Amino acid sequence: MALSKEIDVGIGINAKYWRIENIGITVGKTSVTACANMYGYITKTAAQTGSKSVGERMQYPFEDGTDFLVNDPIAVAYQKIKVLEEWEGSADV
Repeated sequence: MALSKEIDVGIGINAKYWRIENIGITVGKTSVTACANMYGYITKTAAQTGSKSVGERMQYPFEDGTDFLVNDPIAVAYQKIKVLEEWEGSADV
């Protein structure tokens, strides 16, 4: 799972392939929160062959993280991120 969208990463190149590298889930006494970290790569091949990411780590905190506990956390994070304005026009890859 990943998202495809060309984003200028500020170093003279664009990252086109964005994937979630990790998700932290915190379970408290009365709440569950989650935070997904997404990184950008020039291409899908670059990401899959272990190249270093070119995009800054983007953090996406989610106040209500209950659904991360009962569903695939990666799929949940992508669903929540895709509806954000900055990811409008992105495609699932």
